[in-house]
Amino acid sequence: MRVKNELSTLIGAWFMLTPWLLDFTPFSSQYYLCAILGGLQFLASAAAVVAARGRKTMVLNLLSILVGASFIIISNAFELDTMEFLSFEILAFSTIMINYSAIYPDS
Repeated sequence: MRVKNELSTLIGAWFMLTPWLLDFTPFSSQYYLCAILGGLQFLASAAAVVAARGRKTMVLNLLSILVGASFIIISNAFELDTMEFLSFEILAFSTIMINYSAIYPDS
């Protein structure tokens, strides 16, 4: 479970740094959404790494699932190139699946 949360933390860091790496227009909604939601996923996943197993970890993983779902929805509103769009969609879907498997390891 620790490795899954660490991987989700790295994906959150990627989403947080995306505005600078993909040269989004400064002070646009894309810029802020990526920075805020990526930071939220990064912090929630990092807290899940530190937290003991239990309800606290489940809530943090659910928060990361919601952030991943929001990135799937939000990336459709951005005017992204095909590869950028696919990277958003694939990483957002990966976030959902990684955190779901961290909550329910037997499924």
